[in-house]
Amino acid sequence: MHGELAKVTSSDDRNNPDCIKELPLDVPIRIGDKAVDGSQLRPYIVWFGEYVSGFDKAVEVVRDADIFLVIGTSLTVQPAASLVRYAHPEIPRFIINPGEAYDPYDDHFPEGYEHIKENATTGVETFIEKLIELCGKSAQ
Repeated sequence: MHGELAKVTSSDDRNNPDCIKELPLDVPIRIGDKAVDGSQLRPYIVWFGEYVSGFDKAVEVVRDADIFLVIGTSLTVQPAASLVRYAHPEIPRFIINPGEAYDPYDDHFPEGYEHIKENATTGVETFIEKLIELCGKSAQ
């Protein structure tokens, strides 16, 4: 949704498929490096204030999810933070974040989510244990 650091694109049209290409992370982008449209190369990411072109697709994916997991966010950066509102209320929903996480519209923890208050490494381990437990219950 926010792009890929190992790719570059046009500074005039970041979503032009002809301008998007792979660039290893250890290769710097220099002033004067041009995209095929002649504009300055830039990272293929969304900067603050730019439109997130993949948001509609992300909403579709979240709506179709059987399980929804958010890792490492306080839910303060939009529009990604609002994705928690699109997950179906009947599916298992989790947020892994050692600190607080607040619904960006209601200023409280998102309703129906389980908060695993751990860092990503240990939180994913805890999530896997919970997932195994959930799978065991659904098999019974």
